[in-house]
Amino acid sequence: MGDDLSRLRATMSDLAEHGGSTDLYQRTLTGSRRLGRRRAIMTTSAAAVAVLAIAVPIALAQQQGSAPLPTATLPPAPAASPSPPLSPSVPASRPASHPPSTPPSSSTSTSHTPSHAANGCPVRTSTLTKVAGLDNGWKLDASSIKCKQNWATSALVAPTVEQQGDGVMFFKYSPTTGKWTNKGEGSSVTCSDMGIPPSTGFCTTD
Repeated sequence: MGDDLSRLRATMSDLAEHGGSTDLYQRTLTGSRRLGRRRAIMTTSAAAVAVLAIAVPIALAQQQGSAPLPTATLPPAPAASPSPPLSPSVPASRPASHPPSTPPSSSTSTSHTPSHAANGCPVRTSTLTKVAGLDNGWKLDASSIKCKQNWATSALVAPTVEQQGDGVMFFKYSPTTGKWTNKGEGSSVTCSDMGIPPSTGFCTTD
């Protein structure tokens, strides 16, 4: 700026010596100011460019030379434990079946029942009726049937009151065949006549 003013003064002195006008002076002053502003702008721009030229390489160098940012590290995953070998499926044990508290009921109507194989007793009326061979209208008195030691006896019921007597029928059971047979009838039977054991009480010993 000092050099510019010196030149300006020198120029003004020359104009004064040569009789320069005031308008020329003003134009010269304005042009000098414009020139000064341009120079100031150029100087400022040059300084900014210089600063950028120095700062940018430094910043790049610092960025490249700086240590990389630490990355988050995850802990190693635990090793998968080997699965235990599959054991063969064992079927659930079933509870032991308990025998029924009471044995199944067995029919006592047949002469082949194992529990009756020894002596055939007790015996049903229908079983004795089948082997009695009764005439039409005659039947056995179910309430009078007695069975003991392979022998059975039953009173007879006549079809009419007039025919009713005091006779009874005797039956014998065979453990070998499991069948009953008719041994006869009578009102008073001696044990020795039919081979009935006296202990049965179905006959007399006399």
